[in-house]
Amino acid sequence: MNQESIRYILEHENDDVSKLLFAKAPEGVDINSAAMIIQCRKKIKEKIPTWYRDVELNYPSSLSVEQCSSEATARYKCKYIDKNDIVVDLTCGLGVDTFFISQKANKVFSFERDSKLFEAVKSNFEHLNVSNIFVSNIDIQNVNDIYQNNALKDENVSLIYVDPARRGNKSQRVYAFEDCSPNITEAINDYFKISKRVLIKGSPMLDISAIIRELPYVKEIAIVALNNECKEILTYLEYGYQGEVIICADNIITKREERVSSFSSTIDKESAAVVKFADKIEGYLHIPNRAILKAGFFKTVSEYFSLLKIAKSSHIYTSDIIPENFPGRTLKVIEVIDFNKKGIKEVSQKYPKANIATYNFPIPAQELSKRLKIEDGGNIFIIASTLNDHSKVLILSQENN
Repeated sequence: MNQESIRYILEHENDDVSKLLFAKAPEGVDINSAAMIIQCRKKIKEKIPTWYRDVELNYPSSLSVEQCSSEATARYKCKYIDKNDIVVDLTCGLGVDTFFISQKANKVFSFERDSKLFEAVKSNFEHLNVSNIFVSNIDIQNVNDIYQNNALKDENVSLIYVDPARRGNKSQRVYAFEDCSPNITEAINDYFKISKRVLIKGSPMLDISAIIRELPYVKEIAIVALNNECKEILTYLEYGYQGEVIICADNIITKREERVSSFSSTIDKESAAVVKFADKIEGYLHIPNRAILKAGFFKTVSEYFSLLKIAKSSHIYTSDIIPENFPGRTLKVIEVIDFNKKGIKEVSQKYPKANIATYNFPIPAQELSKRLKIEDGGNIFIIASTLNDHSKVLILSQENN
């Protein structure tokens, strides 16, 4: 981009893009290109802050930004990378994963089938002065296509990374590996001809048991959440591995200082875990993060942290102590009120403003808020749930400082 375009983008980055398209642009500014970059920069400000700080990077489409990994989840993938790795990324896209993997790997050979996206990615990597990424404009249909990149013929590939497209022939969203492009269940044995290690990014909607059942040599599955929202499931395979599959439930927290709340177990350990149920709500309430809930570690969490489950189908816990490194939120209980007409009236009078959440409760949070006639917000939490004796309660609580 020329300096006029850069100046225009910085001056208008908070403006309404649709209005900019109808306004007269300064001489030397391609308004369509500038508007696209402004729109994309709005999306990457929180998603990819490192790239947001560089205004000269190019984004060919809004869709490419929507579909790419966040910076935090891309960095997370580096736990599977060694410094001497030669990585092949079969599905480059906007190149966020490629870029952050390259920060740790020896070399990354990345492939992108869309020519416009390829040109943008290649230009961006050159601008970022990344010397260990080699991008090719090739549509990988089978493993033999990889070697159209002549530089790879003399390399010993140590890991294949693939993020298959999750849209079907009619552009509908798909989740199962066999429905994606490439079809992972068909391609996996060919991948092992190139590398003994494979890392696959999948939808958070994937079924964990189905992954283990359908793919060979699965060593680890990571459920990756970002600020308590499940973003992706990573499947790590190692040729010949026959042991138990480790399931990691990891929540990346980016508020203040970035950190990962991590908990891992196995399906067998979850089956064998012994859970104890609470007779009453004690001093603290513990709500697991969404990665834990997706992993289904309902009994394991109870046993590991010595917590009482409030009911079989209510996946929240209580105790009189604060467990160290609990993978979720701990709230200090103020009082427990029965859910009936008297209780509703009492809560409405005492707490004009609160944050409402429901767990194993017959009424959704939005409807409950209307019944209670209270305003959303404040520092009070109303957790509506069902206890082990099937009674319905409203648990009034607040953040444990």
